[in-house]
Amino acid sequence: MPSDYIPDSFQNRLNWLNHLSSEIAKQGPKLPWTAQEITNFQASLVPLIIKYQAIVDAQTVVDAAIGAAKTEFDDKSAELRRSINEIKTATGYDDGIGAALDILTRNGKTDPGSIKPLLSVTATLGHLRLSGKKGGAETLNIYSRKKGETVWTLKIAKRKSLPVDDDTPPVGGATLEEREYRAIGVLGDDEVGQPSDIVGAVWGS
Repeated sequence: MPSDYIPDSFQNRLNWLNHLSSEIAKQGPKLPWTAQEITNFQASLVPLIIKYQAIVDAQTVVDAAIGAAKTEFDDKSAELRRSINEIKTATGYDDGIGAALDILTRNGKTDPGSIKPLLSVTATLGHLRLSGKKGGAETLNIYSRKKGETVWTLKIAKRKSLPVDDDTPPVGGATLEEREYRAIGVLGDDEVGQPSDIVGAVWGS
């Protein structure tokens, strides 16, 4: 079935109406149409041209607004996600708060980029107890280092639940050692999201 000669899009239909109005002045006398018939036909097109021009003008404004909003959102999305991650890892956060704020993942699955574990450490004689939340991760990799060092060492791999104790004594027989810890979420075998905030305590025997 052949397609219609009338265009579908607003812009193309506006162009077609304007062209029709202009071209009928040249082609009308060949039909032959009188000057009045040509004028009447052009006049019948004017309301349509006005309405379609209004649509195209409005669409131009909307397109510009959409572009500006998209640019602004792209610029601020990382900061917005960080703020939402802070909410999701706050001590009192639960799914009820998440639902009220409408910040639960739409497909029911955890957004890997939003994962940030919550970690705390408590010093007890002979060990340090690590507590917290996985923040949507399946497991946690927990890293440690002596305070002042720059290199993290994987202390506990793919931990499914907290709390967990670190009772590893200091190297060299020291009785006190200040340690720092951070956790990174794991999905499957891959570390995802953002590391937890760094926490520290003094190991003592």
